[in-house]
Amino acid sequence: MKQLHKKFTDYQIKELITRYLKKKIARKYIQKILGIKKTRFFSLVKQLKIEKNLIKNKDIPIKYYNYSYMKYLLE
Repeated sequence: MKQLHKKFTDYQIKELITRYLKKKIARKYIQKILGIKKTRFFSLVKQLKIEKNLIKNKDIPIKYYNYSYMKYLLE
C-alpha cells in the first residue's frame, strides 16, 4: 500500500473525514477510496479532532493555521 500523502493531499483527506463526521459519507466508502483499514481511519479522525480543538482553544495564540506548530504540539 502506498502512503496516503503520496496518493492524496492533506486537504482531500480532511475533506473526506469532515464529510464522514457530518454523516454525508459512509466510513467504509472512505476507507475504500483511501485504501486504509478501520484502525487507520479512526486514527485520522482522532488527529483531525485534536487539530480542530487546538485551533479553537483560546489559550493557544493562533491567528492562522500553522501546521508546524500543530505537529509540534501533537508530538
